[in-house]
Amino acid sequence: MSTVAKPGIGAVLSRWSQPGATSAGAWVVISEVTKIGWSGASRNVIETFKLDNTDEYVNKLQGILNAGTITATVNYSKAQFDEMKSDYELRGNRMYQIKLPDGEALEWDGFITEYPLDVSADDVMKGEVTWEIDGMIDFLSTAS
Repeated sequence: MSTVAKPGIGAVLSRWSQPGATSAGAWVVISEVTKIGWSGASRNVIETFKLDNTDEYVNKLQGILNAGTITATVNYSKAQFDEMKSDYELRGNRMYQIKLPDGEALEWDGFITEYPLDVSADDVMKGEVTWEIDGMIDFLSTAS
């Protein structure tokens, strides 16, 4: 049986044009993205142990949820580097979206925590930018 998995060709990473706004604005493509990753969501675990526990095993409770981080490798032009720098220096959240090749999307509010630059003689200038997701990441069956 053949696979129904699909390559990521056609995925698009965008940022909302107006920081802090949810209605007035539009998605602006972050150009020259060569790789996108999501660390995935996780749940904190609270460990506890009662001194009078008869089985000597730790008890575990479900803690809070963490939506994780998004990373993207971005080839930099001067304009692209300046846009990422502006987002990095922004105090507060911005809306971001990953539009998948079939039209679905992941959307989140967050902020850039890492904004590196790699320069070498035999490759393009690039960096792996990291966003912290503030709150929940939303999966949309149709990108806006």
